[in-house]
Amino acid sequence: MLIDSINISSFNAKLLKVDIDTQELSNVSEWPTGTLNPIFLENRKKFKKIELELAFKGGSRDLILNNISNFMSKLTREVVLTLDSYANKYRCILSANTTEKTVSKHMYKKKLTFLGYEFANEKIETMNRVTSKTINVAGNQVTPAIVEITPSIALVDLTITGLDEDFIKIKNITASKKIIINGEDGTVIVDGANKYGDTEMWSFPSLKPGVNTITVDKSSVDITIKYKPRYI
Repeated sequence: MLIDSINISSFNAKLLKVDIDTQELSNVSEWPTGTLNPIFLENRKKFKKIELELAFKGGSRDLILNNISNFMSKLTREVVLTLDSYANKYRCILSANTTEKTVSKHMYKKKLTFLGYEFANEKIETMNRVTSKTINVAGNQVTPAIVEITPSIALVDLTITGLDEDFIKIKNITASKKIIINGEDGTVIVDGANKYGDTEMWSFPSLKPGVNTITVDKSSVDITIKYKPRYI
């Protein structure tokens, strides 16, 4: 098991048990008085719960408790969990934990509850000097995308469809300068500088599960689309 890139074996810990639930769904549908039919609204998706049980071993209780303390210091912020025998990863935050003393002075147990979401390894698609491409996205949730655009010539503007509710338009494009529209962190960057002011869009790029057709109105660009499929 990894916490970000740190193996829990460095704390003399071992993963004993994993319980993963689907994301919590909530709903505010209603049946107004005097109407024949209810008003059904789409479910709101909330966090996925990940419950783990770990064993910490050591030569003394003091040594074990020190390892647990060092381990917990890595969980004070958002982390990515890589779990043994699970293909996908989990970006999450610790929400609850308990420490259990065992009969043996050489072992403690730690129970942890995380809240977050599940995602697969990053996928990369390219569109080099073409105006259309169809991408079949795995998973079962909409996922943010990172779009990298490298123009071969200067352009007044470029319009992309299929990555937003409407379209994404970038203006004042310089030849060979890579534009990065990042749907994960909500930025538009060229050479480290903010280019959001030259961008028109209703929301940052994303992809829905299944078939997505991406189009651009000019073929003089190389485009790379990066995304991580997400799961309820």
